[in-house]
Amino acid sequence: MGYAVEFSDVQAAAQRIAGTVKRTAVVSSEELDDIAGREVLLKCENLQHVGAFKFRGATNAVRMLDEDAEREYARTAAATTLRRLRSQRSNEACQHTS
Repeated sequence: MGYAVEFSDVQAAAQRIAGTVKRTAVVSSEELDDIAGREVLLKCENLQHVGAFKFRGATNAVRMLDEDAEREYARTAAATTLRRLRSQRSNEACQHTS
């Protein structure tokens, strides 16, 4: 059984996201090592610019789109974000008046 992702795919993705996505630390924990009975390494993706674990993959996915699709994706994502912000503000306003 082969892997769905080849090492060359990982290298290409690294080139696409370079300069946008932070290189984050890999840390270990003796307590987790003891629990697991082996070395456990943790990749600190929460240290990305947006504090999200999905930033690396999302950036790579958008960079793989053609220009028209990328513009449409950005427009859709921006509209979704704006709707969420408006909804949050509306909910906060309702909570303050209750």
